[in-house]
This record gives sequence, structure tokens and C-alpha cells, in this order.
Amino acid sequence: MGKGAGKRLLKVGLIGAGVAGERHAAALRVTPGASLIGLYEPDERRSEGLCARFGIEPLPLDNLLEQADAVIIAAPAGTHGRLSLHALAHDCHVLVERPIATSRDEAQKMVGEARARQLILQVGHREGPMLAALGLAPGMAGLRSFEAVREAPPREHVSDVSVILDLMIQDIYVAAVLFGARAVSVRATKLGGRGAAIDSAEARIRFKGGCEARLRATRTASVRTTQWTMDTGQGQSHMSVDFVRGVVSHGVNWPNPKPFVVQDSDPVAQMLAQFLAACAAPYAEVSNQDALSAMDLALQIETILSANL
Repeated sequence: MGKGAGKRLLKVGLIGAGVAGERHAAALRVTPGASLIGLYEPDERRSEGLCARFGIEPLPLDNLLEQADAVIIAAPAGTHGRLSLHALAHDCHVLVERPIATSRDEAQKMVGEARARQLILQVGHREGPMLAALGLAPGMAGLRSFEAVREAPPREHVSDVSVILDLMIQDIYVAAVLFGARAVSVRATKLGGRGAAIDSAEARIRFKGGCEARLRATRTASVRTTQWTMDTGQGQSHMSVDFVRGVVSHGVNWPNPKPFVVQDSDPVAQMLAQFLAACAAPYAEVSNQDALSAMDLALQIETILSANL
């Protein structure tokens, strides 16, 4: 059992002081039942900046893990597996940002270690709360297609992985949740990136039963774009979401349309609250199957693109 079992106030450590780390720190500050006790961030400039903003101390990694009941891993994707396993070995519950890891072997070890120690391992796919806010359910009946466009300006701190594991992974996860079926074919095309780097790409994933996801992601855009379009194939039965503009539209035959409330909620805070509740409750393993499926598909897309370079 975790070190925080039975405690009223969970001591939480943060690993990583980038954009995701700052969002988690802000959410923790207003979340009851938890206290942010410190930060591990090897970049001294980033560490000093976040610590000053949130009134916490920088700590060596092992010191942080010894003091914490739970940790949030918001470090570069390539470190997720190693850091998660290290935290689990210190009996810390782990909320790790997406992707769960960058290899199936690491991810399986993480899941096995958490289960063996009866610790919570949760992957930070904040798309889950967004789907719920939009009235979209896992394995949604009748859905035939999902299309996503996700574009972002260049960001230095994500350069350790391709755009597939950086941005597209989010929409791969959504497709895995919505269709609730295994993928039967994957096609992908590189659209940009020097040499072996993959900074812009598109992919088409077909799932059992004929459902299809069409995804495009780039991190070299001049402006940010995040859009979803879903269709049942039944004529005027579609939904479109523009997250940047905060606009949702439904076709006249879309089943049970729900008002758009995502802009009024914080999916990071919702995800964090779920994690903290799981840490405080009697142990029950968190299913990470959709996160594992998303990682597997992302790695498959990377393999296809690398083979075509």
C-alpha cells in the first residue's frame, strides 16, 4: 500500500516544471486533500521560476520521493517509464502525463509494479474529462468516424519525441476510447520535419467494425488549432468541436446534444481530483488499457513513418 494510505492530507511531489508541470501545480493549489511539497526539475532556471510562483522548494529526486505519498510526472515523454518505475519503487502513487511510456516493455513493467505494490498508476489523458463534458461515451454506439486536427507552435521542451507521441497521442487516445475496438489497419504519412525528425504527420486508423479515425498533428504551426469532428454516417448526424474558439456545433440528427461546458471546467483539475480520490480510497487498480492502446498505436505509426524516411 502507498505511504499515504489512511492519511487525510496527501503529500504530493511534482517532477517537471514545463507547461504541464505548471498546470498541475496550479490545480494542486486549489485541490482539497493534497499538499504540494516540492519539485524535482534538473533545469535550474525552470525550477527556480516554478518554485518562486508556487512557494515550494526544489528537491533532489530521491529526497522528493522519500517524502511524497504521490508524485505527478510531467517531465519529457522519454523519461516517463524510468521516472515512474523509480517512484513506484519508493512506494509512491503515480500520475504520469501522456504517453504512459515510450515502449511497451516499460509500460508493462509500470503496470505490473503498481499492481504488485497496490499503488495507483494513472495516465494523465485529460481528454477523458473533456469527452464526458461533451456527452461522449466510451464505445459510443453508432459512431463511424472521428477526425482530429491538432496544431501547435514550436515548443522546445517536447523535442525528445516525435509529434506522434507528443500531440497526436491525445487524439489516438480519444479514438481508442470512442470506438472501443481494436485497430485493424494503420496508414501514416510524414508531412514535415528535418531528417529523421517527425514534426508534422497524418494518420488513418481503421478499427474493427469499420470505424475510422483520421488524425493530423503538427508542432510547427504559427497558430494553435485543436478540432474534433465526429459522424455517425446517418445524414446530419455529426458534431464538431473547436477547442481554441470554444465552439461546438451539432447536426440536426446528432443524438442527445449537450451544451459545451469544457471552457468552464479544468480537465487537469478533474483528472487530478480523480487521482487523489483513488490514492485515498481502499486500493482498486486503475485501468490503463486505453492509454496502453494509444501508446501502441502511436508507436506503430512511428514505425511506419520511420520506415518511409
